[in-house]
Amino acid sequence: MRITSITRSPLIGSDLLLGRADGMFQEDVRLLLAADDGGLVLMTCRGVRRSSQSVDERLADGVEYDVFEIL
Repeated sequence: MRITSITRSPLIGSDLLLGRADGMFQEDVRLLLAADDGGLVLMTCRGVRRSSQSVDERLADGVEYDVFEIL
């Protein structure tokens, strides 16, 4: 089966960010997408996020930051 396009925004989705003991954050993202033929596709994406202590402190305080600061 080949998917040629996705016709709509995600139908449903969730993301989870888990703080690890080593100071890193593990991401788990899941989206349910609708293909142009009407089929449903469950997309998952996992990763590990690392940022500076300054960004971590601002995140904990709910302060916004520039996405490029985490690099």
